[in-house]
Amino acid sequence: MIYLIGCGGVGSYLLPALYHSTKDYITLFDGDTIEQKNYERQHLEQHHTGENKASVMARSLHFLPKRFEVFPEYITKDNFFPERKSIIFCCVDNHPARKVCLQKADEHECCVILSANEYESVQAYLYLPEWKDTPRDYRIKYPEVMTDTRFDPTQRGCNEVLESFPQLAIFNNLAAALGLQLFHILKTKRFRHTTAIGFEGNYNKINTITYGTHR
Repeated sequence: MIYLIGCGGVGSYLLPALYHSTKDYITLFDGDTIEQKNYERQHLEQHHTGENKASVMARSLHFLPKRFEVFPEYITKDNFFPERKSIIFCCVDNHPARKVCLQKADEHECCVILSANEYESVQAYLYLPEWKDTPRDYRIKYPEVMTDTRFDPTQRGCNEVLESFPQLAIFNNLAAALGLQLFHILKTKRFRHTTAIGFEGNYNKINTITYGTHR
């Protein structure tokens, strides 16, 4: 089972390619609705303003064999219970949801691929439950994920968050591509022979993140 958390900026570019990269069932989570301004930076079909993003993304692939389940809501510790040893794509723009993804990964032995961007920079990061409390732990490298509640989408809409941290479509697409690269690395188990845990950068240069390094 694969879970895609967040079907807006990064998730909307990732889903079509992810579908063709696996035969696994994909569960979509997103509680946000489409606003007119989303169309310029998110890979969403036109004329669906006011509709739920996860539902619209699933319907946009209606011509393909159905392998989706849709939850039109934001994830919380009380509504997200992934199947054991699943893969979680965390494509959200807030730390509270990232925190939930990582905690649930620990509880259910899941792998997490965190993909995000901030204007002209991108990041994709791999997390495995056996890395908890080690230098490879995302929460060790970015401790603010455990304490930052400023942009909790259950308290503040995603579109409000985007006003504070604007996104560009081209970098949403790049973040999605890097997340898919980590998915390939994960499926082929190449990460077991390297210190790499992710990628970050921009269209001029992509750096490999290795454990023990700093931002």
